[in-house]
Amino acid sequence: MTTANAKQANKDNKDQRRPRVGLLYLQGLAVYIRYRLADFGQAVLHLLAAPFRWVWSRLEAGWFRLKPWLARNKRRLIWSILALTFLTLVVGGGITLYLWRDEVLALAFRLQGFLARIFTLLRRRAEPVVVVATEVAHEVPVPAVSGVDGPGQ
Repeated sequence: MTTANAKQANKDNKDQRRPRVGLLYLQGLAVYIRYRLADFGQAVLHLLAAPFRWVWSRLEAGWFRLKPWLARNKRRLIWSILALTFLTLVVGGGITLYLWRDEVLALAFRLQGFLARIFTLLRRRAEPVVVVATEVAHEVPVPAVSGVDGPGQ
């Protein structure tokens, strides 16, 4: 025997929606696949980077052997580099000047003429020059010589 309230409760229970378990499973599967694909992508990148990681490990191992040697010989290396740089500049400058010797001489003469003009102008401005004509130069006639330019001039 069921009462009216029990019948109503049964009816309410039947009308209730059932949870969509299938959709929940699909969402879980999508999350799982997403993480598996992310792991797969990371594994592919790890595989592609393997040669670079190997080279880096070799470099790192060599660096750990080289570092103490550099610490011991740092001052000597710095002076050697400075000496080589200086010698390179001196020798390179000498070779360049030898190869460009004509241009360097021409430039030196032009610079000398330029400086001479500047100093002449400066000296003229400092001391005004007054020219007074005291004598007039007379022209001396040159006699015509026959036979040089032809007969009878």
